[in-house]
Amino acid sequence: MMWLKYRSRQWYKGRQIKWDIYFAGPLFTQAETSFNLQMTRELEFIGFKVFLPQRYPVGSIKEIFDRNLENLLKSKMMIAICDGPDADSGTSWEVGHFYLKGKIYALRTDIRKSGDDPMSGINLMISQSADIIFTLPSILIDYLQENKYG
Repeated sequence: MMWLKYRSRQWYKGRQIKWDIYFAGPLFTQAETSFNLQMTRELEFIGFKVFLPQRYPVGSIKEIFDRNLENLLKSKMMIAICDGPDADSGTSWEVGHFYLKGKIYALRTDIRKSGDDPMSGINLMISQSADIIFTLPSILIDYLQENKYG
């Protein structure tokens, strides 16, 4: 088992990079999985290599966890979908784990305010971990296309 607590950004330097983007978001409803897949396809169309966990659902719980963690560590940046009354717990864990590694771009299209950060409407630990919080998918994609590698 990998123990990564208290690592610094320096520890992550030199890790083999396989993906441009790790796509973190809830994947429990048809609407969520469709949205994730549509965003991923748009990102791939403009040239990004994207790891989308829902594309790899096979294996035991431990195997799925290990695969997601391994690919999280092999990514340059993260997109975190933060819709809903509160950000998905898995997405929150992924954001926290990725924080020391690279750029995090949060996307919150939900107009409800639910977190303790009044400016973003999400939990302050996520809002303060994100480099930028976007409210429209098209603006996020345009930003990434213009700033190809974050």
